[in-house]
Amino acid sequence: MGKRIFLALDVPKTAVVRLKKFYDYRLPVTWTKPENLHVTLLFLGELDELQEAQAHVLCEQVCFRHPPVDIEYDQVEAKKYMIWAAVKPNPPLMALQDDLQRTFAEDESFLDTNFDQSFRPHTNLARAKQAIAKEIFPARHMSNIAYRATHVVVFESILRPDYPRYLSQDAFELKGIAT
Repeated sequence: MGKRIFLALDVPKTAVVRLKKFYDYRLPVTWTKPENLHVTLLFLGELDELQEAQAHVLCEQVCFRHPPVDIEYDQVEAKKYMIWAAVKPNPPLMALQDDLQRTFAEDESFLDTNFDQSFRPHTNLARAKQAIAKEIFPARHMSNIAYRATHVVVFESILRPDYPRYLSQDAFELKGIAT
């Protein structure tokens, strides 16, 4: 059995502190542990050892081609069974995610993986067992939570009954060198 792997941008402590103020809402949800906050770029699924090694190689290659990206949150909203902080899409962020998706989709190690994922950048703040009504948690505008992401992190996702745990496997610097 392999590891569940995804690629993401870390959320720095300064942004985590600001995002955690939403945890004060008393809702029937499990709030994401602050150390688990991230912006998912691409979920790769369960990988064997060879695929995992290739994932690190491909991620590093893509990061070599892209500069650091600016992350700016614009609102917090309920999405079915989640509460998430939506990130304003911007061309460098979308280009990075598109390049990752395309690079992995074209690699023979990942031919059986479905990368037809629509991408809306966000940070998952909470999960619920029942759908969260928008009346209970209407969208809230956010401002002044922004940072520059300088690395793409390869995370392992360990599913647990109470909450998932994410372990950082490796991090690759966004170097911004055109090939």
